[in-house]
Amino acid sequence: MRESSIAVLLVVLLLVSHIQPAWGWNDEDGDGVPDLKDACPATELKAKVSANGCVVAPVAEVPDLCLMTTRDSLFPPQCEHTSAVTVYFDFAVAKLGYDQAWPLAKVADFIKRHGKAVYLVGHTDNIGSHEANQALSLARADHVRLLLEADFAVDPALLFIEGRGSNEPVEAGDSPLARKLNRRVEFLVDAE
Repeated sequence: MRESSIAVLLVVLLLVSHIQPAWGWNDEDGDGVPDLKDACPATELKAKVSANGCVVAPVAEVPDLCLMTTRDSLFPPQCEHTSAVTVYFDFAVAKLGYDQAWPLAKVADFIKRHGKAVYLVGHTDNIGSHEANQALSLARADHVRLLLEADFAVDPALLFIEGRGSNEPVEAGDSPLARKLNRRVEFLVDAE
């Protein structure tokens, strides 16, 4: 008798244990959140909801890269500040190091997504003659153009180069850091 009572009790517990999860996971609005935990029990079908069952507010699209244009405005228009995307060079060298691939990849993606022409503007530090610096800044811009075309498949028709020598330093002075920051290529979106 005792064994049959235990067996009956086990069967009842087994049945109850199967009912509880199904009952606990009742989801009237079909949002994937059980009604017992659903803070917003009447969401629309297939609405994107958070863990509490309420609709997730849409997030405004923020551009991942904002560049200055040739008219000193920002592009894309929803940008609030410019992104720091610049490639830097060693002294008296027009070739980029491998550590500069990431900024180039970001710029290549930007150009492909927006289809906008971009000026590659080369700069140098203040060591050397005006003529040598002008040639070096142009060679740096041209090297970046070649990399964007060959390694990142950017349309050559969207790339323009310009060399400005040592005329527009971002950091004044003769310190090693100032000279390093001035040996660069910047990216400007064509505003035309």
